[in-house]
Amino acid sequence: SVTVFGSSASAPAPASASPVSNAMLAGSLRAFFDAWNARDFEKAVEFVTDDVVYDDTLYPAPLTSKRALLSHLTHLGTLLPSSLAFCFDGLALDASGSPPTGGARWHVEATTAAGKTIVLPFSRGASFYEFDPVTGRISKAWDFPEASVKAGPVAVRLLAAVCWVLRVK
Repeated sequence: SVTVFGSSASAPAPASASPVSNAMLAGSLRAFFDAWNARDFEKAVEFVTDDVVYDDTLYPAPLTSKRALLSHLTHLGTLLPSSLAFCFDGLALDASGSPPTGGARWHVEATTAAGKTIVLPFSRGASFYEFDPVTGRISKAWDFPEASVKAGPVAVRLLAAVCWVLRVK
């Protein structure tokens, strides 16, 4: 079945021979982000497969291995304040899929010099995951962070112009 955390929604899904459960997938995601938030990047990558494909859409190309992801996370850890933390707003998981999949809504919080925890502007996002059906580790990930520039009307006009140039019906 599909499990949505942070909501009471639940819907039946096809049965699967996968040994993973929604609770196991949730545990992998929470452990990955808990390790990220603690800046324990070696621990974080324990929850991804060796051949993980991690596509953070802020960057031009996906990371295509555990080693590349570790290097990326380590670099981010040197740039961002240590109090910056990813917080889940909701998880939706389907362990019965082939492959097992999940989604997360999240935001980023940080602590000010005065000790106040704040939600950072432009810090909402959503991620989609595929998991290894045996281990429950993240095998593919797509991060979709909130745009810092709200280009909706311009983007729609640009899309319309591209469609016109390409003679899209």
